[in-house]
Amino acid sequence: MDKEFLAGLGIPDDVSDIILEKFSEEIGEREGVIAELRESMKTGESENEKRLGALNEKLAEAKVGYLTDLEILKAGGRNIKAIKALIDMNEAFIDENGLLGGVDISAVKDAAPYLFNREENVIEGAGAHISGRKKGKADPKNMDYETYKKWRAMI
Repeated sequence: MDKEFLAGLGIPDDVSDIILEKFSEEIGEREGVIAELRESMKTGESENEKRLGALNEKLAEAKVGYLTDLEILKAGGRNIKAIKALIDMNEAFIDENGLLGGVDISAVKDAAPYLFNREENVIEGAGAHISGRKKGKADPKNMDYETYKKWRAMI
């Protein structure tokens, strides 16, 4: 809006000067408010970026914890909390493939084998006692006389 526009509307020069002065004051105030809003937007964005960074850090810590728990369970760990106390979790990280790095569960397993399940190599059939008796209880009602006599002799 300018003086020519107001003159075209039939407004006298002295009144148009007052109108233009008030108009420029209001524009100045609005520009100040807009500048404040832009500044608060910038600070809000920076606060959001900080919060997002903190949440991403917590998420990464949770992933490292989960993957560590998983590796401990795969290694046959009995007590995850006790095993994690022996691991330096500050060195743990997730590589670009999403795999856990910086954690050596085998070293903990060697240092504290009691925290892990034993790996027993049992050969089937070794040391088994072989007898002619069948497993379970025999029912004398279903036996003939000769089988009954043999069964009574074994008891």
